[in-house]
Amino acid sequence: MTDIVKLNVSTYSGEGNSRLHLIRWLSEVDITVEDRQLPTELGRPLFLLSKLARKAKNWALGNLVADASCFPTMASMKADMRLAFQSLQYESLERSVFLSLKQGCMSMLEYIQRHLVSCITTHPFDMVTQVHVFKCFYLTRKAPMTLEIPSRLHYA
Repeated sequence: MTDIVKLNVSTYSGEGNSRLHLIRWLSEVDITVEDRQLPTELGRPLFLLSKLARKAKNWALGNLVADASCFPTMASMKADMRLAFQSLQYESLERSVFLSLKQGCMSMLEYIQRHLVSCITTHPFDMVTQVHVFKCFYLTRKAPMTLEIPSRLHYA
């Protein structure tokens, strides 16, 4: 006799600290969908919808009321959920953690700068990462109190 294991997915509300765990929850849903072998592409977004709660469910049902075909695939629903519920600071938080790591005896920032010099023309960093590095590390340098000081230094 074969034992059948039924995977269960927790509900996602889109509120509180659980907002930071949207990616983990979507991975859990993917595993369950693959395990259950949902046959139709239409059944997958409906399964995802059945696992939403409170704010997230209100958001999804509101979208469905406005446009019944707003979630044609599970991928489109997941992309819309990321835009709606993933914290705007999440990407910046992960980037900060990444840049504060050490690579050998160098900080990650030094390692990235060294790598940038070696491949600046072939593989430049995207603008979001460049802005983040600028905000975190350039803005901590001392700035002159007035504009007269740099102009005096420039014309001296």
